[in-house]
Amino acid sequence: MRLAIAFIIAILMAPLLGAEQLDETVTVPWLMPRKALTVRPETKAAPDAQACLHFWVGKDGNMEATEQVCGDRELFDDIVDAVLDWEFKHEGAFTTDLTFVRRGKKVVLLLELPPESRPKKEPCTDKQ
Repeated sequence: MRLAIAFIIAILMAPLLGAEQLDETVTVPWLMPRKALTVRPETKAAPDAQACLHFWVGKDGNMEATEQVCGDRELFDDIVDAVLDWEFKHEGAFTTDLTFVRRGKKVVLLLELPPESRPKKEPCTDKQ
């Protein structure tokens, strides 16, 4: 039974195995226009919540999957459905980590903030 499950997972992951790992600074400009990300009205995510997500993008530029690397679970839960709808204007499968920061009701990509307004701490750590 376990072998069958592993085989099915391998088949589903096959298109992603050749994916290139790309840096966030490279991939953010490839994002297609998209709706703003916001937290749910009933969110429990802290006002200074951060989350880093790992993305798998297919050869067609559509999101294949994402998982939380680190950060606030509530923030991840608030935005995961919306980010799975994103598209990238790039040919070829790739993977990347993207870091998000909550700013009031909005959630923004860290690299889209002006450098002076980015958090002073590194994402998901206590390092300054």
